[in-house]
Amino acid sequence: MWYWRSSVQLHKAMNVAAFALMMGSLPCNAFSSKTNNDGLLELSLRELSQLQIESSSLSNKSLARAPNVVSVIDRNRIELSGASTLSELLRLFPGIQINHRRNGRDMVWIRGVTSGRNTKVLLIIDGVPQNDAVFGGWSPDEQFNAQNIEKIELIRGPGSALYGGSAYSGIVSITTKQFSSPQLFEGKIGSFASKEVSVKKNLALSSANVFFNARVYQTDGFEQQYDRSGQPSTHLNNVESKYGQLKIELNDWQFNFNHTNYMTEYPLYRSNEHKEQRYKSNNFSLKHDKETQSYSVKTVAYYNKLSRIFDHRVIDPLTNELEFFSTSDLDSSVLGINSKLSYEHSNELKTNFGLFYDKWSVANYHETIHKKDNVTQQIILSKLDQKGNDKPSRENYAAFWQQDISFLDNMLELIVGARYDYHSTFGSQISSRIGLTWQSNDYWSTKILWGSAFRPPTFIQQYEIRADNNVPGNPAVKPESISTTEWELSYFIDENQKLTSRAFKSELKDFIRSFDGGPYQNSDDKTTIYGAELEWEKAVIFQSCCLNSLAMNVNLTHLNSDQPNVARDTVNVSLNFEKRDVNLFLSLNWSGSRNPSDTYHNRVTNVVKRVQDNKGSYLIADANLTVKNVFQPNLFFILKISNLGNKNHYNPTYAPDGYFDVRRLPRYFQFGLRYEF
Repeated sequence: MWYWRSSVQLHKAMNVAAFALMMGSLPCNAFSSKTNNDGLLELSLRELSQLQIESSSLSNKSLARAPNVVSVIDRNRIELSGASTLSELLRLFPGIQINHRRNGRDMVWIRGVTSGRNTKVLLIIDGVPQNDAVFGGWSPDEQFNAQNIEKIELIRGPGSALYGGSAYSGIVSITTKQFSSPQLFEGKIGSFASKEVSVKKNLALSSANVFFNARVYQTDGFEQQYDRSGQPSTHLNNVESKYGQLKIELNDWQFNFNHTNYMTEYPLYRSNEHKEQRYKSNNFSLKHDKETQSYSVKTVAYYNKLSRIFDHRVIDPLTNELEFFSTSDLDSSVLGINSKLSYEHSNELKTNFGLFYDKWSVANYHETIHKKDNVTQQIILSKLDQKGNDKPSRENYAAFWQQDISFLDNMLELIVGARYDYHSTFGSQISSRIGLTWQSNDYWSTKILWGSAFRPPTFIQQYEIRADNNVPGNPAVKPESISTTEWELSYFIDENQKLTSRAFKSELKDFIRSFDGGPYQNSDDKTTIYGAELEWEKAVIFQSCCLNSLAMNVNLTHLNSDQPNVARDTVNVSLNFEKRDVNLFLSLNWSGSRNPSDTYHNRVTNVVKRVQDNKGSYLIADANLTVKNVFQPNLFFILKISNLGNKNHYNPTYAPDGYFDVRRLPRYFQFGLRYEF
């Protein structure tokens, strides 16, 4: 049986939340329960809870009825937060830990389930899966324009019964801004020579709506200070990013094109060692929605193409000549089509059915050494080999079924579903789920849920061949699996105050691992993670000359997990103050100490840094000030400060964590102007 640890860390977590809790205990006569249609509180919390979401069941359901644990952040909160990256938004959710990987990219861990490339979390943008074909992952950093997001739906828990592989520990479902959102032009400058320009343009034609969004971002980045051996380094976390989207809406059809061009450098190498990585992607999708009074059919076809180029150089510090040089090229694609039918037999009975097809293909993958120890040579260090084919591919066919049955005047709903996947490389998988939701009145709702999921092996884990024979692939490796039992209870204290508690138990097995540098294989280890989340939301109107409204969210997560580098306790607090044309968004992110590891810093050569423990708890505060109608209508001034206290904090490297830790963002200022028209 699991329990909340009585620990110093938990007491610290409660202290972090104390300020927000005191705000909620102010006398009731200080507030009005009315909503403010012209400001922050356009809808009450109760009304927001009834808004329809789709990611949880492929048919529209309210948050209380969704057969998953789902949290939502809407456009208003996204814009007021000033977030530049998806990482900044995801860390506001309970159960989420964001870590920086040693290659300069971010990792999203949901409820203690770790992954180096986010292969265990499915990313969906406008209904299209985004996980790449070779590594099976994605990154939530500057590659994507966070301010082009209309809504984020975050599912914590298994999702393979709907979405198949990769929806292992959770799903991040993003809807980009719609044609109805304002046109804008925005420019920002910030610390570390950061520059950003964004534009959004709408064009209404006689029979179609055309939407265009673009952003260019560049920063020299902050200094990493130490390389992975713990030696002093001058490397910066530099980033260049270009993003563009074209969306065309024509009756029931929608065409979407997204382009990204992203560059960053490995920040943990020696000062004389450089490894630039550049990613380019072009994603196309075509959607058709048909809805009638009794049924809806939604079909989407998509093609995602990704290329990546690495340029790895080592300069001899004595002669200033090239000592080592290698390149790595990757070209891959994902082709898919799916169609979902939702049929409402009656108010009490609904059937959902879907068919899916995906094909992952690799046109080119290699890492080639061109110069080593000052000697020109040609060594293929790494490549893929699928039974003699260096251009591997695999297909997946799947069918999904779900039955929604309501009882007791729709107060009780039973959801039962399953999905069958057949992968051409490792065979069939069946994922299932069952959910029971209860909502007897406008105040109370509860859920009891169970679901299973799998994470397929990547092409790297199956087919990589290395000249140094270090961690080669294994075609016989099988998918990882997880099953989770969840419980959620929500209570509306009043129209604009909600308290939610959640508990879960996840059982993980069939881990894909390498032992002592050998081939990947499925281990016999099994892991059980228990956890709980507590979330308090409040939104109020002040009858005051100095403040019009306040919205706040406080969430605490505890994990009973011994997974290395995972923080057992986290607390997030977000507060948004509004006074007419002025909004101030404050967020506090507290992370408890990360779990110990036997391999921590065992590759660090600096004897002082080797014994330095950077796994302790830390508190980070961010602020974003937005002033509307500056000098003229629809002109916005934006001031963003990240890491207000300039806390020098780290997270351990991942797989392995033997290297010195990754330094996180120090204090950062950003100024911006946005004009909406």
